[in-house]
Amino acid sequence: MGGPLTDRDPRAAFEVSRVGLELARRFGHRQSVSMLIGNASVGAAESGEWDWARAELLAGLEEAASDEERIMILTFLAQGIVESGAEAGAEVDEVERWLTGHVEEEPHLASGVSSILAARALQHGNLAVASSRLLESGRLDPYNAVASFSEATLLALLARDRGLAESGVAALRATGSHAAIALRIAGVGDAGIAARGGRTDAARAGLLAAYGDLRDLGAARKQALTGLVMSTLLGMGDPQVRAAVTESRGLFERMGAGLWLGLLDATEAREALVPKARPGVEQLTVPAEHG
Repeated sequence: MGGPLTDRDPRAAFEVSRVGLELARRFGHRQSVSMLIGNASVGAAESGEWDWARAELLAGLEEAASDEERIMILTFLAQGIVESGAEAGAEVDEVERWLTGHVEEEPHLASGVSSILAARALQHGNLAVASSRLLESGRLDPYNAVASFSEATLLALLARDRGLAESGVAALRATGSHAAIALRIAGVGDAGIAARGGRTDAARAGLLAAYGDLRDLGAARKQALTGLVMSTLLGMGDPQVRAAVTESRGLFERMGAGLWLGLLDATEAREALVPKARPGVEQLTVPAEHG
């Protein structure tokens, strides 16, 4: 049962950390406050409570009593800014500069360097590079490996990179984790790889099953990302897929996830450009991407 509670139950992780944060503030436990802001903000983001996460991270940044505390909180905030679709260059620069300046003396910070470089790549729209950086981060930080490898897998699928997706799924399974998120995202990965291999029926069934499971877990962010994966790899022709993608759009809008909404708009725009078959007219075939 090792690893963060967020890997098993995002809503419970959010609630436990939120209550702990309230108590730590009440009793003036400064070190606990900064740690719990990070934990609670991750649980909140994964549960879809982005407004709460933003507000607490900004408050924590104002309260930070050391450079280390500021950088830890700023790391979480930078990721949220990137996913909102806003410019996070200054925040990413500050975190990267501090981490690279201290990693020689504190080698455990190497995973943080990889993670912030993933955020930079994501900001620039380079999903494959972001995925590779997260694989690297997960290998350097076993405690958070499930979270890193899960993100790497989803980004690889959004990049339509079969090789990277296979690496992500293999890395997830190599952790030996039975956490709900690890199992569900490995399933998303398997289904996405099936889609890239032309096995559309298996891909559709696997992605819809994982999507429903993630909804039941309260993992709103990964649920919506799975809907985005469906839109990217399957298109919008199937009614159940279309309903899931529509629901995902609503989740992204509620979260203020401008980055993911932009990708969803782009996939739907590509779908609209694919010629539709008409009676008596042979449908054109759009060449598949490599990988």
